[in-house]
Amino acid sequence: MTTTDVTLIVALIAAIAAIIAPLITTLLTTHSAYKLKTIDLLFNAKLDAYKQFANIAFSVKEDLLPDNLEELHKAWSYASLFSAPDTRRKLNQYYKRLLNSTDTDADLSEFSISLVDVIDAMQTELYHFRKYYKKRNNS
Repeated sequence: MTTTDVTLIVALIAAIAAIIAPLITTLLTTHSAYKLKTIDLLFNAKLDAYKQFANIAFSVKEDLLPDNLEELHKAWSYASLFSAPDTRRKLNQYYKRLLNSTDTDADLSEFSISLVDVIDAMQTELYHFRKYYKKRNNS
């Protein structure tokens, strides 16, 4: 093999690398952007579901009409889809207490505490979700 052959082979390898490197970089960047967008969409869907549930839950105890219960059931189902196991468990406890509640003071107190537990679990979950993914994206 002559020096010219080696030079030609090296030049060919460099040319192929110059063509392939931007493609690989673009693929990696696109994949990373896709993951970030997916995480952002999931966070926003969670946030929306939790907002919807909280808005309805705070107003439904005052008016336990069938339409209100149906709205709450939809919001509860939607929030349950996006929630972590602990939050889902608290959502279920709240929903059961609501359906079995009477107008006694002890029952209303338990019901209110249950709703506060649900909201606290949702806030904690959203906080940790955002914190975890911000940490991952900065590293």
